[in-house]
Amino acid sequence: MANVPCTGESTIELPVSPNARREWSYNEMRELGIKTMGKRACLAQMKVAQALYCKRKDVVAVAPTGFGKTLAFFLALFMAVEDGLSEGVTIVTPLNALGEQNTAALKAMGVTAIAINGSTKSEETYKDVGRGKYRVVVISPELAAEKAFLSIIEDPAYQARQLYIVVDEAHCVSRWGRTFREDYLSVGNLRDFMPNTIPFCVVSATLAPPILRDVIALLGLRHNKLEKIILSNDRSNIALLVRPMAHSMSSYKDLAFLLPHPDDPIQPVKKFLVFVDSREVAEDIVDFFDRRLPPEHVGKILYYHASMTDAWRRDACEGLRSGRIWGLIVTDAFGMGMDLPDIEFIVQWSIPSDIDTLWQRFGRAARDFALSAIALLLVEKGELDLARTTAAIAASVRSKSKSK
Repeated sequence: MANVPCTGESTIELPVSPNARREWSYNEMRELGIKTMGKRACLAQMKVAQALYCKRKDVVAVAPTGFGKTLAFFLALFMAVEDGLSEGVTIVTPLNALGEQNTAALKAMGVTAIAINGSTKSEETYKDVGRGKYRVVVISPELAAEKAFLSIIEDPAYQARQLYIVVDEAHCVSRWGRTFREDYLSVGNLRDFMPNTIPFCVVSATLAPPILRDVIALLGLRHNKLEKIILSNDRSNIALLVRPMAHSMSSYKDLAFLLPHPDDPIQPVKKFLVFVDSREVAEDIVDFFDRRLPPEHVGKILYYHASMTDAWRRDACEGLRSGRIWGLIVTDAFGMGMDLPDIEFIVQWSIPSDIDTLWQRFGRAARDFALSAIALLLVEKGELDLARTTAAIAASVRSKSKSK
Protein backbone atom coordinates (compact mmCIF):
# COMPACT_ATOMS: atom_id res chain seq x y z
CA MET A 1 0.00 0.00 0.00
CA ALA A 2 1.17 3.50 -0.75
CA ASN A 3 2.17 5.86 1.99
CA VAL A 4 -0.03 8.92 2.55
CA PRO A 5 1.74 12.19 3.34
CA CYS A 6 0.50 14.00 6.43
CA THR A 7 0.12 17.51 5.14
CA GLY A 8 -2.59 20.09 5.67
CA GLU A 9 -3.45 23.69 5.11
CA SER A 10 -3.97 26.18 7.91
CA THR A 11 -5.76 29.49 7.82
CA ILE A 12 -5.15 30.29 11.51
CA GLU A 13 -1.78 30.34 13.20
CA LEU A 14 -1.85 28.02 16.21
CA PRO A 15 1.03 26.71 18.31
CA VAL A 16 1.87 23.15 17.32
CA SER A 17 3.83 20.27 18.80
CA PRO A 18 7.53 20.38 17.92
CA ASN A 19 7.31 16.95 16.28
CA ALA A 20 5.92 16.61 12.77
CA ARG A 21 3.35 14.20 11.39
CA ARG A 22 5.10 11.56 9.40
CA GLU A 23 3.87 9.43 6.56
CA TRP A 24 2.00 6.29 7.59
CA SER A 25 1.65 3.15 5.51
CA TYR A 26 -1.31 0.83 5.94
CA ASN A 27 1.02 -1.85 7.31
CA GLU A 28 2.29 0.55 9.97
CA MET A 29 -1.26 1.52 10.89
CA ARG A 30 -2.29 -2.12 11.26
CA GLU A 31 0.72 -2.81 13.47
CA LEU A 32 -0.11 0.23 15.59
CA GLY A 33 -3.71 -0.94 16.05
CA ILE A 34 -2.49 -4.32 17.26
CA LYS A 35 0.12 -2.74 19.52
CA THR A 36 -2.20 -0.21 21.18
CA MET A 37 -5.68 -1.74 21.02
CA GLY A 38 -5.00 -5.39 20.36
CA LYS A 39 -6.97 -5.27 17.12
CA ARG A 40 -6.02 -5.38 13.45
CA ALA A 41 -7.57 -2.40 11.68
CA CYS A 42 -9.38 -3.02 8.40
CA LEU A 43 -9.08 -0.80 5.33
CA ALA A 44 -12.16 1.32 6.13
CA GLN A 45 -10.95 1.99 9.68
CA MET A 46 -7.53 3.01 8.40
CA LYS A 47 -9.08 5.32 5.81
CA VAL A 48 -10.97 7.13 8.59
CA ALA A 49 -7.79 7.55 10.63
CA GLN A 50 -5.84 8.58 7.55
CA ALA A 51 -8.35 11.24 6.52
CA LEU A 52 -8.48 12.70 10.04
CA TYR A 53 -4.83 12.64 10.94
CA CYS A 54 -2.91 12.82 7.68
CA LYS A 55 -5.26 14.76 5.41
CA ARG A 56 -6.90 16.89 8.15
CA LYS A 57 -10.28 16.35 6.52
CA ASP A 58 -13.76 16.22 8.01
CA VAL A 59 -14.92 12.60 7.93
CA VAL A 60 -18.30 10.90 7.71
CA ALA A 61 -18.01 7.23 8.68
CA VAL A 62 -21.01 4.94 8.29
CA ALA A 63 -20.57 1.27 9.15
CA PRO A 64 -22.58 -1.54 10.77
CA THR A 65 -23.20 -1.70 14.49
CA GLY A 66 -20.33 -3.55 16.15
CA PHE A 67 -17.99 -2.77 13.25
CA GLY A 68 -15.43 -0.86 15.30
CA LYS A 69 -15.99 2.79 14.41
CA THR A 70 -14.45 3.75 17.76
CA LEU A 71 -11.26 1.93 16.79
CA ALA A 72 -11.09 4.06 13.65
CA PHE A 73 -11.05 7.43 15.37
CA PHE A 74 -8.88 6.21 18.25
CA LEU A 75 -6.34 4.91 15.75
CA ALA A 76 -5.79 8.46 14.51
CA LEU A 77 -5.12 9.53 18.10
CA PHE A 78 -2.54 6.79 18.59
CA MET A 79 -0.85 7.80 15.35
CA ALA A 80 -0.35 11.25 16.89
CA VAL A 81 0.94 9.70 20.13
CA GLU A 82 3.39 7.58 18.14
CA ASP A 83 4.58 10.67 16.26
CA GLY A 84 5.26 12.43 19.56
CA LEU A 85 2.46 14.99 19.21
CA SER A 86 0.68 16.21 22.33
CA GLU A 87 -2.75 16.99 20.86
CA GLY A 88 -5.93 15.27 22.00
CA VAL A 89 -9.55 14.72 21.06
CA THR A 90 -12.97 15.96 22.17
CA ILE A 91 -15.84 13.47 21.77
CA VAL A 92 -19.53 14.37 21.91
CA THR A 93 -21.61 11.32 22.81
CA PRO A 94 -25.32 10.82 23.52
CA LEU A 95 -25.05 8.44 26.49
CA ASN A 96 -23.13 8.70 29.76
CA ALA A 97 -22.60 4.95 29.79
CA LEU A 98 -21.01 5.11 26.35
CA GLY A 99 -18.70 7.92 27.46
CA GLU A 100 -17.61 5.98 30.52
CA GLN A 101 -17.04 2.90 28.39
CA ASN A 102 -14.77 4.87 26.04
CA THR A 103 -12.75 6.54 28.78
CA ALA A 104 -12.28 3.26 30.65
CA ALA A 105 -10.88 1.67 27.49
CA LEU A 106 -8.53 4.61 26.90
CA LYS A 107 -7.27 4.62 30.48
CA ALA A 108 -6.52 0.91 30.16
CA MET A 109 -4.36 1.82 27.15
CA GLY A 110 -2.49 4.51 29.06
CA VAL A 111 -4.35 7.56 27.70
CA THR A 112 -5.58 10.22 30.14
CA ALA A 113 -9.32 10.66 29.58
CA ILE A 114 -12.42 11.93 31.35
CA ALA A 115 -16.13 11.58 30.70
CA ILE A 116 -17.78 14.79 31.89
CA ASN A 117 -21.25 14.05 33.24
CA GLY A 118 -23.44 14.89 36.20
CA SER A 119 -21.19 12.87 38.51
CA THR A 120 -17.87 14.30 37.38
CA LYS A 121 -18.56 17.90 36.34
CA SER A 122 -17.25 20.52 38.74
CA GLU A 123 -15.31 23.75 38.64
CA GLU A 124 -12.13 21.80 39.33
CA THR A 125 -12.87 19.33 36.53
CA TYR A 126 -13.30 22.13 34.02
CA LYS A 127 -10.07 23.76 35.23
CA ASP A 128 -8.25 20.47 34.69
CA VAL A 129 -9.72 20.17 31.19
CA GLY A 130 -8.68 23.72 30.38
CA ARG A 131 -5.15 23.07 31.66
CA GLY A 132 -4.82 20.03 29.40
CA LYS A 133 -4.80 17.36 32.09
CA TYR A 134 -6.77 14.98 29.85
CA ARG A 135 -5.84 13.97 26.34
CA VAL A 136 -9.42 12.87 25.58
CA VAL A 137 -12.53 14.64 26.82
CA VAL A 138 -15.92 12.97 26.38
CA ILE A 139 -19.01 15.11 26.91
CA SER A 140 -22.75 15.11 26.25
CA PRO A 141 -24.36 17.65 23.88
CA GLU A 142 -26.14 19.28 26.83
CA LEU A 143 -22.93 19.91 28.77
CA ALA A 144 -21.08 20.90 25.60
CA ALA A 145 -23.62 23.70 25.15
CA GLU A 146 -23.11 25.09 28.67
CA LYS A 147 -21.10 28.24 29.27
CA ALA A 148 -18.58 26.40 31.47
CA PHE A 149 -17.44 24.24 28.55
CA LEU A 150 -17.81 26.86 25.83
CA SER A 151 -15.45 29.15 27.75
CA ILE A 152 -12.84 26.37 27.62
CA ILE A 153 -13.08 25.69 23.89
CA GLU A 154 -12.83 29.42 23.17
CA ASP A 155 -9.35 29.36 24.70
CA PRO A 156 -6.67 29.30 21.95
CA ALA A 157 -4.53 27.02 24.15
CA TYR A 158 -7.31 24.39 24.25
CA GLN A 159 -7.88 24.77 20.51
CA ALA A 160 -4.18 24.24 19.84
CA ARG A 161 -4.38 20.91 21.65
CA GLN A 162 -7.19 19.56 19.46
CA LEU A 163 -6.44 16.93 16.83
CA TYR A 164 -10.11 16.62 15.88
CA ILE A 165 -13.66 16.61 17.25
CA VAL A 166 -15.74 13.41 17.19
CA VAL A 167 -19.54 13.39 17.12
CA ASP A 168 -20.42 9.81 18.00
CA GLU A 169 -23.80 8.34 16.97
CA ALA A 170 -24.18 11.38 14.73
CA HIS A 171 -27.70 10.51 13.50
CA CYS A 172 -28.85 11.78 16.93
CA VAL A 173 -27.96 15.32 15.85
CA SER A 174 -30.87 15.25 13.41
CA ARG A 175 -33.18 12.65 14.98
CA TRP A 176 -32.97 13.71 18.61
CA GLY A 177 -32.06 17.36 18.09
CA ARG A 178 -35.40 17.98 16.43
CA THR A 179 -37.40 16.13 19.05
CA PHE A 180 -36.46 15.70 22.73
CA ARG A 181 -32.78 16.76 22.96
CA GLU A 182 -32.61 20.19 21.39
CA ASP A 183 -29.05 20.83 22.56
CA TYR A 184 -27.94 18.43 19.81
CA LEU A 185 -28.74 21.22 17.35
CA SER A 186 -26.07 23.32 19.09
CA VAL A 187 -23.24 20.83 18.60
CA GLY A 188 -22.44 22.58 15.32
CA ASN A 189 -21.55 25.66 17.37
CA LEU A 190 -18.30 23.88 18.23
CA ARG A 191 -17.29 24.54 14.62
CA ASP A 192 -17.92 28.26 15.15
CA PHE A 193 -15.80 28.32 18.30
CA MET A 194 -12.97 26.22 16.87
CA PRO A 195 -10.55 27.11 14.05
CA ASN A 196 -11.86 25.84 10.73
CA THR A 197 -8.75 23.70 10.31
CA ILE A 198 -9.70 21.28 13.12
CA PRO A 199 -11.40 18.25 11.54
CA PHE A 200 -14.77 16.88 12.60
CA CYS A 201 -15.43 13.14 12.54
CA VAL A 202 -19.07 12.03 12.53
CA VAL A 203 -19.83 8.33 12.92
CA SER A 204 -23.01 6.27 12.94
CA ALA A 205 -24.51 3.02 11.69
CA THR A 206 -27.62 4.81 10.43
CA LEU A 207 -27.11 7.91 8.32
CA ALA A 208 -29.59 7.63 5.46
CA PRO A 209 -29.04 10.30 2.75
CA PRO A 210 -31.65 12.81 4.06
CA ILE A 211 -30.35 12.49 7.63
CA LEU A 212 -26.74 12.73 6.44
CA ARG A 213 -27.44 15.94 4.50
CA ASP A 214 -29.07 17.41 7.61
CA VAL A 215 -26.15 16.40 9.85
CA ILE A 216 -23.58 17.85 7.45
CA ALA A 217 -25.47 21.16 7.43
CA LEU A 218 -26.09 21.28 11.19
CA LEU A 219 -22.45 20.53 12.04
CA GLY A 220 -21.03 22.84 9.39
CA LEU A 221 -18.82 20.19 7.83
CA ARG A 222 -16.43 21.55 5.18
CA HIS A 223 -17.67 20.45 1.76
CA ASN A 224 -14.29 21.13 0.15
CA LYS A 225 -12.51 18.99 2.76
CA LEU A 226 -14.97 16.19 3.43
CA GLU A 227 -14.32 12.49 3.05
CA LYS A 228 -17.21 10.02 3.22
CA ILE A 229 -16.45 6.41 4.10
CA ILE A 230 -19.77 4.64 3.83
CA LEU A 231 -20.25 0.89 4.18
CA SER A 232 -23.40 -1.20 4.14
CA ASN A 233 -24.96 -1.41 7.58
CA ASP A 234 -26.22 -4.95 6.96
CA ARG A 235 -25.70 -7.40 9.82
CA SER A 236 -25.70 -10.83 8.22
CA ASN A 237 -25.26 -12.58 11.59
CA ILE A 238 -28.65 -11.31 12.82
CA ALA A 239 -31.78 -13.15 11.70
CA LEU A 240 -34.73 -10.74 11.35
CA LEU A 241 -38.25 -11.82 12.27
CA VAL A 242 -41.63 -10.07 12.38
CA ARG A 243 -44.44 -11.62 14.38
CA PRO A 244 -47.98 -10.43 15.06
CA MET A 245 -49.05 -10.25 18.70
CA ALA A 246 -51.52 -12.93 19.71
CA HIS A 247 -52.68 -11.02 22.79
CA SER A 248 -53.48 -7.43 23.69
CA MET A 249 -50.45 -5.17 24.11
CA SER A 250 -51.36 -4.29 27.68
CA SER A 251 -51.21 -7.93 28.75
CA TYR A 252 -47.55 -8.42 27.66
CA LYS A 253 -48.33 -12.13 27.25
CA ASP A 254 -46.53 -12.18 23.89
CA LEU A 255 -43.26 -11.84 25.81
CA ALA A 256 -43.84 -14.92 27.93
CA PHE A 257 -41.68 -17.01 25.57
CA LEU A 258 -38.60 -15.30 27.04
CA LEU A 259 -39.20 -16.94 30.42
CA PRO A 260 -37.60 -20.28 31.29
CA HIS A 261 -39.55 -23.29 30.12
CA PRO A 262 -41.49 -24.96 32.97
CA ASP A 263 -39.62 -28.21 32.30
CA ASP A 264 -36.26 -26.43 32.63
CA PRO A 265 -36.75 -23.58 35.12
CA ILE A 266 -33.07 -23.00 35.78
CA GLN A 267 -32.01 -21.25 32.57
CA PRO A 268 -33.79 -18.72 30.34
CA VAL A 269 -33.92 -19.15 26.59
CA LYS A 270 -31.19 -16.68 25.62
CA LYS A 271 -29.50 -13.54 26.90
CA PHE A 272 -31.92 -10.84 25.74
CA LEU A 273 -32.95 -7.21 25.49
CA VAL A 274 -36.49 -5.96 25.00
CA PHE A 275 -36.68 -2.42 23.62
CA VAL A 276 -39.65 -0.24 24.52
CA ASP A 277 -40.45 3.43 24.03
CA SER A 278 -41.28 4.51 27.59
CA ARG A 279 -40.13 4.00 31.16
CA GLU A 280 -43.64 3.02 32.25
CA VAL A 281 -43.84 0.16 29.74
CA ALA A 282 -40.38 -1.06 30.76
CA GLU A 283 -41.42 -1.24 34.41
CA ASP A 284 -44.77 -2.86 33.59
CA ILE A 285 -43.05 -5.61 31.61
CA VAL A 286 -40.68 -6.37 34.48
CA ASP A 287 -43.72 -6.61 36.79
CA PHE A 288 -45.25 -9.04 34.29
CA PHE A 289 -42.14 -11.24 34.41
CA ASP A 290 -41.74 -11.05 38.20
CA ARG A 291 -45.32 -12.28 38.74
CA ARG A 292 -44.49 -15.39 36.69
CA LEU A 293 -41.03 -16.20 38.00
CA PRO A 294 -40.38 -18.33 41.07
CA PRO A 295 -39.21 -16.21 44.03
CA GLU A 296 -35.59 -17.30 43.67
CA HIS A 297 -35.45 -15.86 40.14
CA VAL A 298 -37.19 -12.53 40.73
CA GLY A 299 -34.66 -9.80 39.89
CA LYS A 300 -33.02 -11.66 37.04
CA ILE A 301 -34.93 -9.50 34.56
CA LEU A 302 -34.57 -5.76 35.17
CA TYR A 303 -35.61 -2.51 33.54
CA TYR A 304 -33.07 0.07 32.37
CA HIS A 305 -34.01 3.66 31.58
CA ALA A 306 -32.86 7.23 31.99
CA SER A 307 -34.22 7.75 35.52
CA MET A 308 -31.96 5.07 36.97
CA THR A 309 -28.67 6.15 38.54
CA ASP A 310 -25.46 5.67 36.58
CA ALA A 311 -24.24 3.20 39.21
CA TRP A 312 -27.43 1.15 38.95
CA ARG A 313 -27.19 1.02 35.16
CA ARG A 314 -23.53 0.01 35.27
CA ASP A 315 -24.40 -2.81 37.65
CA ALA A 316 -27.26 -3.96 35.38
CA CYS A 317 -24.95 -4.06 32.36
CA GLU A 318 -22.28 -5.97 34.25
CA GLY A 319 -24.93 -8.37 35.53
CA LEU A 320 -26.07 -9.05 31.97
CA ARG A 321 -22.47 -9.42 30.82
CA SER A 322 -21.68 -11.97 33.54
CA GLY A 323 -24.95 -13.89 33.21
CA ARG A 324 -26.15 -12.94 36.68
CA ILE A 325 -29.04 -11.17 34.96
CA TRP A 326 -30.97 -12.92 32.19
CA GLY A 327 -32.30 -9.90 30.34
CA LEU A 328 -33.05 -6.19 30.41
CA ILE A 329 -36.16 -4.26 29.40
CA VAL A 330 -34.65 -1.06 28.03
CA THR A 331 -35.29 2.30 26.45
CA ASP A 332 -32.78 4.14 24.27
CA ALA A 333 -30.93 5.04 27.48
CA PHE A 334 -29.27 1.65 26.97
CA GLY A 335 -28.85 2.04 23.26
CA MET A 336 -26.05 2.70 20.91
CA GLY A 337 -22.47 1.52 21.06
CA MET A 338 -22.77 -0.43 24.31
CA ASP A 339 -20.09 -3.09 24.20
CA LEU A 340 -21.94 -6.26 25.16
CA PRO A 341 -20.81 -8.72 22.50
CA ASP A 342 -23.03 -11.74 23.13
CA ILE A 343 -26.67 -10.59 23.23
CA GLU A 344 -28.52 -13.47 21.57
CA PHE A 345 -32.05 -12.14 21.33
CA ILE A 346 -33.44 -8.65 20.72
CA VAL A 347 -37.16 -7.94 20.89
CA GLN A 348 -38.65 -4.67 19.68
CA TRP A 349 -41.98 -4.19 21.45
CA SER A 350 -44.24 -2.56 18.81
CA ILE A 351 -43.17 -0.50 15.81
CA PRO A 352 -40.76 2.34 16.70
CA SER A 353 -40.91 5.85 15.29
CA ASP A 354 -38.44 5.31 12.43
CA ILE A 355 -36.34 2.66 10.73
CA ASP A 356 -33.06 4.10 12.07
CA THR A 357 -34.23 3.54 15.64
CA LEU A 358 -35.23 -0.03 14.83
CA TRP A 359 -31.87 -0.77 13.16
CA GLN A 360 -29.88 0.73 16.02
CA ARG A 361 -31.80 -1.40 18.51
CA PHE A 362 -31.46 -4.60 16.50
CA GLY A 363 -27.77 -3.78 16.17
CA ARG A 364 -27.21 -4.44 19.90
CA ALA A 365 -27.35 -8.15 19.03
CA ALA A 366 -24.26 -10.33 18.45
CA ARG A 367 -21.73 -7.50 18.28
CA ASP A 368 -19.17 -10.27 18.25
CA PHE A 369 -19.46 -11.11 14.55
CA ALA A 370 -18.46 -14.70 15.26
CA LEU A 371 -21.82 -15.15 17.00
CA SER A 372 -25.34 -15.14 15.63
CA ALA A 373 -28.54 -13.71 17.06
CA ILE A 374 -32.25 -13.19 16.45
CA ALA A 375 -34.01 -9.82 16.27
CA LEU A 376 -37.78 -9.95 16.58
CA LEU A 377 -40.24 -7.16 15.85
CA LEU A 378 -43.53 -7.78 17.68
CA VAL A 379 -46.41 -5.82 16.14
CA GLU A 380 -50.12 -5.57 16.62
CA LYS A 381 -52.02 -7.61 14.05
CA GLY A 382 -53.52 -4.55 12.41
CA GLU A 383 -50.05 -3.25 11.50
CA LEU A 384 -49.32 -6.13 9.14
CA ASP A 385 -50.06 -5.84 5.42
CA LEU A 386 -51.51 -9.36 5.52
CA ALA A 387 -54.01 -8.37 8.18
CA ARG A 388 -55.05 -5.24 6.29
CA THR A 389 -55.32 -7.16 3.02
CA THR A 390 -57.41 -9.89 4.66
CA ALA A 391 -59.70 -7.30 6.23
CA ALA A 392 -60.10 -5.51 2.88
CA ILE A 393 -60.97 -8.79 1.10
CA ALA A 394 -63.49 -9.68 3.80
CA ALA A 395 -65.09 -6.24 3.53
CA SER A 396 -65.27 -6.58 -0.25
CA VAL A 397 -66.91 -10.01 0.04
CA ARG A 398 -69.46 -8.67 2.52
CA SER A 399 -70.21 -5.72 0.25
CA LYS A 400 -70.77 -7.97 -2.76
CA SER A 401 -72.99 -10.30 -0.72
CA LYS A 402 -75.20 -7.40 0.35
CA SER A 403 -75.54 -6.17 -3.21
CA LYS A 404 -76.90 -9.49 -4.45
